[in-house]
Amino acid sequence: MKAVSGGRGAEVSGGSSPTMPRCCSLATLAFEYCKKQKISIAVSMLDRLDKRQQAHTADALVTKLSAANNLDAASLFLKNVLDKHYTVDHLTYTSFINSCYNSNRYALASEISEKISKRISNFQKKDAAAIA
Repeated sequence: MKAVSGGRGAEVSGGSSPTMPRCCSLATLAFEYCKKQKISIAVSMLDRLDKRQQAHTADALVTKLSAANNLDAASLFLKNVLDKHYTVDHLTYTSFINSCYNSNRYALASEISEKISKRISNFQKKDAAAIA
């Protein structure tokens, strides 16, 4: 990456995909909404994105909220995201669960784990029905 000087400021060029700056800025905006307990606005921001951008943004947001120890907002966001059938990768999930354990929030970790397990189970049942 290199800084390119231009008219009103500097910008970063090269090395990153075109979706990353947009996802990162959306994750930052959504993070601020989540901190103010306006989870529905943060989730609605994902609706405007394609599936790949939704996944990147959701992962970044959950990771950021977990790192900030804002587990209540992270769990509300995760529940909303899972209800809308967006995906969250295993690293993001693991980061969230580890943050819960480190904060002695075992019930919260269990609740999210159960929700994800039910979702996986439902997908497996649909796959089995499609095969039969």
